Order: sequence, then structure tokens, then C-alpha cells
Amino acid sequence: MTDTVGQPSGGLHDWISNLLWLADEGDHKDIVARIMQAARVQPAVVASLLVQILQQDEEALSELQAAASDTLAALAGCCFGPVMRELQKHLRPFVLPAEFTLLTLGKVIAASVYRCVPFLGITLTTMQTMMRGIDDSRRRGAFCTALECTCGAISTYLRSWERSTYPQITLQRFSAYLLPMYQHLISVWLPSEDTEVKLAVLKALGPMLNILLPRKDLQNQIYGDIPLLLAQYRENIEAFYITKVLGQILQASSSNNPIPEVHVEALSHTLSYQVTSKAQRPYRLCRENHTEISHIFLQLARSHPSELLGIFHRKLEMGRGDTRVGILALMSDVIGAEVPGMPSWKHLCIKSVKSVLTDGSPRVRVAVLQAIGMLVTAGYLDKVEGWPLNYIALQLAVSANSLLVPSMERTHPQILANGFTPEMPAGPSPHSLPNVTTGFWPARPQHGTHSPPDPG
Repeated sequence: MTDTVGQPSGGLHDWISNLLWLADEGDHKDIVARIMQAARVQPAVVASLLVQILQQDEEALSELQAAASDTLAALAGCCFGPVMRELQKHLRPFVLPAEFTLLTLGKVIAASVYRCVPFLGITLTTMQTMMRGIDDSRRRGAFCTALECTCGAISTYLRSWERSTYPQITLQRFSAYLLPMYQHLISVWLPSEDTEVKLAVLKALGPMLNILLPRKDLQNQIYGDIPLLLAQYRENIEAFYITKVLGQILQASSSNNPIPEVHVEALSHTLSYQVTSKAQRPYRLCRENHTEISHIFLQLARSHPSELLGIFHRKLEMGRGDTRVGILALMSDVIGAEVPGMPSWKHLCIKSVKSVLTDGSPRVRVAVLQAIGMLVTAGYLDKVEGWPLNYIALQLAVSANSLLVPSMERTHPQILANGFTPEMPAGPSPHSLPNVTTGFWPARPQHGTHSPPDPG
């Protein structure tokens, strides 16, 4: 039996618990609405009862606690004060918080950015003190989620702080709160063996770096963490989230404070390996990862063009197959992006492309043609003649001749099986092609049954 506001005579706590247990079976919105109706009469009591449910340390109650967490986030929209005060009672310095208390805190802060500003200082200070005692993976994941939401709310506040009635809090002050937590995340939690914790840390680092990186005095310290981030590619986690954090760091670097040159080779080696087919794992965000990698290489081209192009050249000379295809694609992206100052290094771009002209792999040949097209479009070639035209003409000849045998296999399978070859027109001679030097012909793949005519 319930009274006019939906409260039972048998006890508000039991009534709320019973409703939340039914959240998965019935209309969740209707259940939340009934609880919020009761909260209009007793907001502090309802908020307290919901927060008490979050504190119960029993895995069997996780569904009930998830429903209570969602209800508190909704309740904060109309009763923010009582909800936040109840959460703060259970966020005490050096005391381990309940998993769902942290998750709910993140939801409430994300949904009520401007009203939570007065609580941010004490909340961040308390989170600093408690995180060093958290050693279980579930609580660490919940802490990272709460931190991710909090940093996102801080960024929103910094973009439009005048909408808050509370005195302005500066980026410098927020970053002072966050820096100790960043250091602990990157040095202790990220190197842990738990992949779920690693992923949660990487997701939290993104919004956190949005607040830390604008401070020039912190950038060099963060640059020093690049090797730790690169090491995470060896783990079985979604590579995109690693690349996204690295992209933020490179995006923040500028001509006044670029990343140290010592990191360029490690970044180039690790990230270029990510775009080769051998490195591809069944990542859900593989395409997004490759797009982000391309953006990172553009940043490296802006800050360290000669070093990057030198690395590209060495990889093209020493690599094979997939490596060459991937590097040529990255180089084409860099050339096509019209990076300021890059034309000064066009001779190195041309030298790199010319170093793989004799590679007979079909995929490499296609990548070379695309790179030549980008060199022409960008104006890196003064005139389209000589080696570029020779190479293009040679590929046209090879492509035309390679069509003969596959067509024979379809139309005369028995003849070919017996070792006979019907009369076919001879392949094009190097002397019949404009400006094709005979020096290229020995490297031509022998797709057809006929050898090219002896130029002599």
C-alpha cells in the first residue's frame, strides 16, 4: 500500500529497493519518475537511501546499484544539492570509495557542469588522497571513469566559465589538482597487467591532457611519457585509444616547443608498423586508428621534417612489401597536406620514391604511382619527364602485357595444360615507349609468356 506520493507505509527504503529491482523488467523511466515524485517531499531522505544502496559491497547487488546510480543522476537534475551532499559524505580523504559511488559521481558531474563547480576543488583533492590506496581493478576502472567525466566537465566550464555564478577557477588551478593524479595514472596504473585498467586509464588521459597540455611548463614532462605510451601497443588493447592520446600530445606541440627529436624515431617506427597489414589485429576501431596515425605524422612533418623524411627513406630502402606500401602512403599524405616548409625537402621526397622504383611487387608499384601523382600535384617535380614518365610508361606496358596470360587461362586452359601456347602478339618493346630507358626493363616482372625483345 502506498500513500498519495507513492510512498509505502512499510518503509521508504524497502519501497525504493523493490522498485529498482524491477527496473530491468518494467518501464525504467516510469520507475525513476515515481522515485522522483517521492523526492519532491523528502529529497534528502530519498538521496540518502539511494546512496546507501551504492555502498553495499555485494556483487549480487550490482544490477540494483546500477539502477540506483542512474536514478541519482536523474534526481540530480532537480535536486542537485541533496544528491551531491550525500555523495560527498561517502568521499572521504584516504578512505576507499565504493565502486558505484565513483561511477555516480562522474554521471552527476557530467550532467550538472555549472552547479558542481563549488564542489570540484574538494572532490579533486579527495580523489588525490584516495587513489593511491585503490588496488582492485573494478574500483580503478570506476575511478578512471569518474575522472574522465570530471575532466570533461572542467573543459566545458573553462570554455564558458561566465555561465557559472561561482567565482572563476582558472586552468592553472585545475591543472594543479590534476597533475598528481596524472603522474600516478601514467607511472603506476598504466603499466599494470590488467588490460581493462589500461583501457580505462587511456580513456581518462584524453580529457585530462586537454587541461594539462595548454600549460607550456608541463609539456616537457608529458613529452617524457611518450615511451610509456608507445609500449602499450604491445598489449592486447584497442590501439586507437593509445594513438588518440599520442595525437593530443603531438597536437599540443608547437614550433616554440616541439617534442624532442629523440622521440621522433620511436614514434615513426612504432606508428608506421601499425599501418602495415602484418601489424593489424582485429581492432574494432582500426580505420579510426589509421586516420589518427596519419594526423600524427603530419604533426611530425611540421616539427621535424628532415628527421621524418630521413626515417621514411631508410625504411623504404631497407623494407619490403607491406612496409614500403605503408611508408609510401604516409609520405603521400604528408606531401599532399601542403605542410609549411616541406617543399624545401622535396629532393628527399623524390629520392625516397626513386629508391623503390625497381620493386616488382604489384602493391608497391601502385603505391609508387600514387606517390608520383602526389609529387606532381604538389609541384615537387619541375616537369613531368625523365624518370617519372619512364616509370609510368613502363607500368602501362607491364599492365597491358600481364592481361595476356590470365585471359589465356580462361579461354584455352587445355592448351596451356599441354604446354602449348597459341600465337599471341608480342609485348611492347622498350623502344616503342616514349622516353623509356632500357635500364628499367630488367626489373620488369615477367607476367607474360614472352620475354621482352632484346634492346640490343
